[in-house]
Amino acid sequence: MQAAAVLGQNQDVRSRVRGEPCSDADDKNDNASGEETSDSGGSVVSSHGGHDLELLVRRAYSEASEDMVTILLRDQFVDAIDHQQMRIYVQQAHPKDLQEALARDLELESFLRTTRERPNGNHAALTR
Repeated sequence: MQAAAVLGQNQDVRSRVRGEPCSDADDKNDNASGEETSDSGGSVVSSHGGHDLELLVRRAYSEASEDMVTILLRDQFVDAIDHQQMRIYVQQAHPKDLQEALARDLELESFLRTTRERPNGNHAALTR
């Protein structure tokens, strides 16, 4: 595969992860499950734990080895995190795969939600 084609597919995967329209008309109806965007950080989390992202990466890099797919999945997810603090936290956790990256992202998102300042100026109580 030529580099320009790979880069184009890489951009298409990033667009799909962020919920932007893709460039291929045939692919527009592929994602029937829908994706959710968090309001606290803008990270994208598939309702199927990254299954949609995995399908996109496997389609874009059909000849890649299993190890390469694992790395691509992890990196694509981390790169798609819009909230800088969350992205840095996930990167510093050095996740080995998508599931670990997803777990670190959800962990920080949960923490940020529980410690978010309330309208009256008080911080939300930390609960276990």
